[in-house]
Amino acid sequence: MESTQPSSHRDSSRRELRIGYVPGATPAKWVSRFAQRHPKLPVTLTRLPPHDRGRTVAHGEVDMGIVRLPVPPDIFYMISLYDEVSVALFPRDHHFAAADQLLLSDLAEETVLQPREDMIPWRNGAPGNAPAEQPETTDLAVQLVAAGVGIVVLPQSVARLHARKDLEFCPVDDAPLSPVGLVWRQDSDDEILQEFAGIVRGRTAKSSRGLGDTEPENPQKGKVSKGTDTRKTPRRATGGAANQGKGKGGARKMSTAKKGSTSGNQSRKPKRR
Repeated sequence: MESTQPSSHRDSSRRELRIGYVPGATPAKWVSRFAQRHPKLPVTLTRLPPHDRGRTVAHGEVDMGIVRLPVPPDIFYMISLYDEVSVALFPRDHHFAAADQLLLSDLAEETVLQPREDMIPWRNGAPGNAPAEQPETTDLAVQLVAAGVGIVVLPQSVARLHARKDLEFCPVDDAPLSPVGLVWRQDSDDEILQEFAGIVRGRTAKSSRGLGDTEPENPQKGKVSKGTDTRKTPRRATGGAANQGKGKGGARKMSTAKKGSTSGNQSRKPKRR
């Protein structure tokens, strides 16, 4: 993708707000709050491919996207939302079903399916043994897991989307987290996008400045300012993992225990039946 710079002209005459989101993301609460404040401005929600890391936003197909990070640098403004726990998905009769949590070392002897649209930011590749041919999609990987071909590691929300009676999942405690963020193009930034970004940050209707209001915010509460723009400015996206998962919402928000589990006294190794 070509690098772009944010425009100094900020247009508040949008006729709609287009929000894209990857599977597992849940923008409904933010969209609802935005609609309450701006009932005359339609909001369109578009489900994005799992592996979309800003491509749809960069091409102008949606205005903002809730995507898995990292995204290409020098193109987007970005707000980190949360880091999602990774879980192993396996057949219900698998010996992992007796475990409350797993480690990557527990997967060493397993056939681990890695879809080409993999959503886990592996540092040194997926653990375990690779199959003769990797599945193209997450949907296909889940079908292969149900058929007993292997297991797959997914963000927890995605595993829940693929819930089946014959499958179970368990947190992999030391697997990489899957960071999620809100991104939009620097050169498309305007009052409408800033308003939605403010809602995502938790700005209330009373604290919202409203469209066109240029009163400066408390600098102690804002991000790094840019130029002479007095509004809270989001940080630029970076390609590294060092800047991910920080700020509000940066902590893990998904439960890492299955129903009936207790605290850290549980064994990390899977218990065989």
